[in-house]
Amino acid sequence: MSAFICEKCGAPAVSSGNGWIVTHCAEHGGMAFPLDQLKHEDDEDEPDAFYLAKPERLAAWDRARRFRLPPTRTPGWRHIACALEHTIKNDIRHNRMPCPIVAGSDESLGLRYQWRGGEDQGRFQGMFRLAEVYAARCDRRTGKPTE
Repeated sequence: MSAFICEKCGAPAVSSGNGWIVTHCAEHGGMAFPLDQLKHEDDEDEPDAFYLAKPERLAAWDRARRFRLPPTRTPGWRHIACALEHTIKNDIRHNRMPCPIVAGSDESLGLRYQWRGGEDQGRFQGMFRLAEVYAARCDRRTGKPTE
């Protein structure tokens, strides 16, 4: 989630930098996460020769490309959902973890996902729970921490 949360204040942000990578919001000299967009399009790298050489690795890239979370309608939580989706795709792609199946989401009292599957070690459970807990601490409009 650190790629989408300002290092200084916890507000929605986007990583940037040449050499050192930093994540700062616009208020701290970086770039704010686009909360007005329902879906953040991340630039996915194409698989290199290492992945193309083995069919099972390439299949993992294809599974990751198809994985999507439901669109997050609450603006202040979109950067959290984007971070969660990005992290899950990374685990599917590089660690060849099986895809969880996300049946839906609920944003009435907080950010909650209905999901099943994936792996049995609790990694996805921890990712979903972290996103839910962090969303509970963030303003629904601005995404900034309320505490």
